[in-house]
Amino acid sequence: MLRTLLAVSTVSLLLSTPSHGRGLAKGEKGSVAGRVRIGDPRPGSKKMDQQKLRRVEGVVISVTVDNTDGTSEVFKAIETKTGTYKLLGEAPKEGSKIEVMNPMVSDGYMAIQGYQILTEASPEALSLSEATGQETLLGVRLKFRNGAETPCGPGMLQEKLFTDPGSVASYFKDQSRGAVTFSGSVHPELLEVEGSGSICDFYNWANQAEAILLSRGINPKDFTKVMYFTPPANCGFAGVAEGLPSRRSWLNGNYCSWNGVLVHEMGHNLGFAHAGSPNWTYGDPSDVMGNNGAQTYSPGLNAVNRSRAGWLSDEEIIQGDASGKVYDLTSLSPPYDGAGTPRVLVITDPELFSRVYVSLRSPVGFDSILNTYFFNQISIHRGAPQLSVPTTLLTTVAVGASYQDTSGVRIEHLSLSGNSSRVKVSKSCLRRRPYVYLQEQFSMGAGQTRETEFIIQNLDNSICASTNFTTAITLPEYLGGEIIPVSVTLAPQEIQRFKIRLSTSPEIKSELTLPYSVTISGHETGPVSQQAQVLIDLTPPLTPSDLTATPRYRCPGIDLAWSSPKSADNKWSHFNIYRNKRFYTTSKFTTFTDTKIRKGFYGYRVQAEDDAGNVSDLSEEVRVLIRKQHWIPCEKTPVIELENSKSAN
Repeated sequence: MLRTLLAVSTVSLLLSTPSHGRGLAKGEKGSVAGRVRIGDPRPGSKKMDQQKLRRVEGVVISVTVDNTDGTSEVFKAIETKTGTYKLLGEAPKEGSKIEVMNPMVSDGYMAIQGYQILTEASPEALSLSEATGQETLLGVRLKFRNGAETPCGPGMLQEKLFTDPGSVASYFKDQSRGAVTFSGSVHPELLEVEGSGSICDFYNWANQAEAILLSRGINPKDFTKVMYFTPPANCGFAGVAEGLPSRRSWLNGNYCSWNGVLVHEMGHNLGFAHAGSPNWTYGDPSDVMGNNGAQTYSPGLNAVNRSRAGWLSDEEIIQGDASGKVYDLTSLSPPYDGAGTPRVLVITDPELFSRVYVSLRSPVGFDSILNTYFFNQISIHRGAPQLSVPTTLLTTVAVGASYQDTSGVRIEHLSLSGNSSRVKVSKSCLRRRPYVYLQEQFSMGAGQTRETEFIIQNLDNSICASTNFTTAITLPEYLGGEIIPVSVTLAPQEIQRFKIRLSTSPEIKSELTLPYSVTISGHETGPVSQQAQVLIDLTPPLTPSDLTATPRYRCPGIDLAWSSPKSADNKWSHFNIYRNKRFYTTSKFTTFTDTKIRKGFYGYRVQAEDDAGNVSDLSEEVRVLIRKQHWIPCEKTPVIELENSKSAN
């Protein structure tokens, strides 16, 4: 079957610990010395040769490094005809094909200063819907020139990749029911590359190995997948894989015999993302893409991954809703006879965060190593339709119990009989405290009236009835106010804006803080109150200075400019402009252009005003004399005689 490959590659580095073989246990932290080190060459450094290529074309890929101390690093690389290199410098989005002129290349790095986009990545290239097809896999064993080599021999790796009951080939043939098959071999020769176990230039190792294979008459690109087995390295990871999906993966020599790690990395190559929980990237132990790899065996994939990989028939996937229906599900685990038996329930609802998948597992085949609570409880996962999006294990539900999503969708486990479960999905009214937003504080002056607003949103789900909300305001001395409107009826998710009109007493003689509160009642969850405060500000802003008035020489107008830098002592909000001793207009900037002019004198003064209504003194006056009418079109040059004078009056 023709398979569409994703243009974007993401390298996932699988964390490792001696006790689990993959990832630290939740909450553990590794040492800084154990993190992945890619090196840090820069143009001009000793490590970066001055080897310049005139022109290079390649595809930009994204590389994600998950460190053992719980952090991650993301960088971009470029895949070219001669190798793949980490990019030093800015690059476009993943999946773009670019042309780089005069890059410097060394030790798995490429330094670029500019590029031309030949083909931009399309949204369609960023997703993969199915993982099917015939895969050819080449295993490559590496040796460092310092003498370190992978401890895994070709015979053992041949078994781990192709022939063991828990091998990569056996696992994906079983899980895909024959839709994905693997054939290939392990190259018998140890390939010697320049490298060490402290600086993990895995792309550099692969580029060197591919050059050696080509010299032996073997083209690695003739294989759909290549897995490199490195010497034991202090890199902080057990395995590395390009994805989602791509061609290559790397296995740290300390873990090259662990089936769970091999299968996990190949899963990334096929397009699978991590299987996690709400609080941890690897937090789903019911899937090999989570944190449940084993030395000899791996658990099967969860319901989300099997469904969207195209490995279940349409009859085995039930499309459900929250209308109160009851569904019967057969275990997702073998045997697979009776292909039309429903095995996965996919629930969709407009208020759900994403699709919810319900399934049952049994202690059969690859699922036999699962924790026993997966065998008598239904598993509830969340996942998007795209295979390249991580899955999330939400919970497991025992018989007689239920799980309610934050949207109000309820999943009940009614009964369990053998390898079948009965499930009911409904939706009930879920009342949530309304959302209220009120501006925390603002400034006013004495004897001033000002309007502000606050927002109420009814957060009940769609099944609930509308709610009548009533508002009330509590005010201190010297502050008066009202809310408009006083009450309103809101349907679920509806939003209403209210006005608050506040007035300060003219008797205020000093600066102070006036707290007030707004209370919203009428909802089943109880009243909600929000506090705010009015800051009485009696300090005027500073007087604007350096006012200039400059007539324009092409279009009619006089350009005004002045100085009034904002600071803690100068919090102006706008400026009042006076022309010929009368208020003329306002400006929120320290510039203004007056286009309504004729011949004659124009005198301008500027005054700063703050949010509290305090005003500064008027600036000194600047006067302009226009002797001839400024009425000519913009494209002509006017002849204007100017007479500037300053006046403090």
